[in-house]
Amino acid sequence: MTPPYVSTDGNELCKYADDAYLINPAVNVDLRSAELHHVNEWALVNNSKLNLANNQEIIFTDHRRKTKYPDPDEIPFVQQVRTIKILGVTFTSSLSVTLHVHSVIASCAQTLYAL
Repeated sequence: MTPPYVSTDGNELCKYADDAYLINPAVNVDLRSAELHHVNEWALVNNSKLNLANNQEIIFTDHRRKTKYPDPDEIPFVQQVRTIKILGVTFTSSLSVTLHVHSVIASCAQTLYAL
């Protein structure tokens, strides 16, 4: 059964405090805009509001696969990004956390230098 805040089977909305992440599998890529509209309507009904200025979209890909798919069309008012920070962890579009590890190491090095 699909939860009330998503309209398409397979899509998932992960909520944590004031952050929400809408996860669409590749089979539902053409329904992204409609799903985002549905989540916005659900939020309004539940006395909440999406901050449209903070909407970002990242498309995770596996560059090792032989089959390549074209990037989907952009959604108006949604910025497409190559890196995203989810609950403090930086991910790239290839699901790499290398940037996050480098950031943590640099932060630790600065702290040690200050000591």
